[in-house]
Amino acid sequence: MSVLAQAVGEVDSPVIIAGLAGLSALTWKAIDFLRMLTHLPETKSGVVTQALSWIASIGAVFLYGSSQFGDTIAVGGIQLDAMDTPTKTLFGLVLGSTASVLVDFKQAIDGSDNSTKPPLLK
Repeated sequence: MSVLAQAVGEVDSPVIIAGLAGLSALTWKAIDFLRMLTHLPETKSGVVTQALSWIASIGAVFLYGSSQFGDTIAVGGIQLDAMDTPTKTLFGLVLGSTASVLVDFKQAIDGSDNSTKPPLLK
């Protein structure tokens, strides 16, 4: 049995893959955010956009978890309405980062710029 299999025990492989993908997205966007911070004021719109993405995602996780739908989403076997505050915060950061990565991929593929939006700040 591999060290990873011993460490995770009964956790399914798709859960491990999803967790690693989420943490990778969070790490990627955190590094991008720090990189943009070092180039202010030129990157002000990107900094504000990423910060708002994280704030909105955390807010959405807390709101959804507090609603009657909170038991309809489970991550790692823990229902959203049963998660503690640090777990909900981390899940919100991962959710916002994953959304930002998907936008990055869409922009890389969409060479026509037919879905271009104006910058958040000028």
